[in-house]
Parts: sequence; C-alpha cells; structure tokens
Amino acid sequence: MNASAQKWRLLRYEFVAGIGTANLFGPIGGAATTDNLMGLKDIRITETRPSLLIALRYKLEENMSLKLNLLYGYTTGTDKGSIHEYRSDFSYATSLFEQSVTYEYYFVPEDKIRSSSASYNRRGMLNNYSRTAVYAFAGVGGVLYIPSFKGKIGDPTMEFLTKTGYTLVLPVGLGLKYIYNQHLVFGFEIGGRYAFTKKMEGYTSNYSKGNNVYWFGSFNIGYRLKTDRKGRPEFLGRIIDRMKGVN
Repeated sequence: MNASAQKWRLLRYEFVAGIGTANLFGPIGGAATTDNLMGLKDIRITETRPSLLIALRYKLEENMSLKLNLLYGYTTGTDKGSIHEYRSDFSYATSLFEQSVTYEYYFVPEDKIRSSSASYNRRGMLNNYSRTAVYAFAGVGGVLYIPSFKGKIGDPTMEFLTKTGYTLVLPVGLGLKYIYNQHLVFGFEIGGRYAFTKKMEGYTSNYSKGNNVYWFGSFNIGYRLKTDRKGRPEFLGRIIDRMKGVN
C-alpha cells in the first residue's frame, strides 16, 4: 500500500473533550398524553441539563475506532404538565457518572483518499483527508447515579430509593466530525443509553414500565496525536525510550 493510503496509521490516538446536553426518561415527567411519538415528545427543553465528556479514541482501521469515555450529566424532571399531572408535586434531580467503551464504524472515513486536483490544497501540498466524517457507535459501560426525589408519599406501591446506585448501560448513537487540520478535529455526537434499572429518579413503583433511558448530546473538540513506528503516541514513545536509554 502507498504512504497516503496509510496516513491514518500516523494519527491513531485522539484526545477528546466536549460539553453538551443530558436528558433522563422514566416514569416522572414526559409528554402530556400517551402518544409521545416513541419518546420524542418526552424531550423538554426546560428539563434539558448540561453534560461533560472526556474521551480517548484509538483508530483500529481506517473506518473503525474504539473510544474510552468518561461522561457526567445532570438531569432533572417533574410531573407538572405531563400525563401524570395529578401528582405534579413529584420531581427529581439525578447526577450521572458514566464510564463506557464504544466501537465506532465510519460510513465516511476522515482519511478518505481524494483523486486528481482535489488531493492538493491551495499551496499545492498533498491534502488527502476528507473534511467530514460520519460514524455510528455502540458499546457497553456502567453508570453511577445519585438521585434526589421530591414528592408526597401517597401510594403504598411506591418504593423510595433516594440513594446512590450503579448499573450496566448500553450506549448507541451517531457522530459527525469536521477535520479542521491534521491534528484539530471538531465534532458532534448524540446517543441514547439503555440502563438496567428503573431507579435513577429516586423511586420506583408497581406501575413503572421499562427501565430508564437517558441521552447525551455533545459538541466536542479533539486533538489527534502523532504515532511512532511502534504504534505508540510519539511523545510517549520518546519518554519511554529515554527511560530505557534508547537513542
């Protein structure tokens, strides 16, 4: 293979940081009717809260990557204005701390080879990376949730659990990247998480149907690191070689 076709091997590692949105879906809050368009009507701008992302991406192949994610999201909700308006005093606030690993498949690889004059920039230099990349991701992880529930106890079927918990989650979603230059990357990612619990809002009852689902959206910035011949980040390789006394 020629050198340009292997360009992705020279930039295998990418540090990512982002800020975005968080939404938690469960028995509290949501639409005012049962027709919620598969959950779309459950999204309330007034209940959308911030999220933070720190991640490390490793490129397996030109169109495949693994990403280690650390995310924080603050979520909140109330039954006021929902299908459960009769219990409008019910509300919650939950902090989510997620650790996950996701596999990414790129439908449009960021190092897509161009042909003819499109391979060169205005200075006549080789520029064979695509400006945009589109990918889907799926993975597995865990989330620490810290709920705070507020409401009057009036239903004996309810179990109040305003305490910390930890559960397995399955992330899935889509992402878009814009390659600004060889190292700097901007992106947007949105994904849902299926959680193996019903207790993220701080309570559950005999009427609770289905486990909790939450969504993270993130505007992020990434920095791609040069990779040495041994497949290590170049700066880290230099440090290791110096410690070993390698010239």
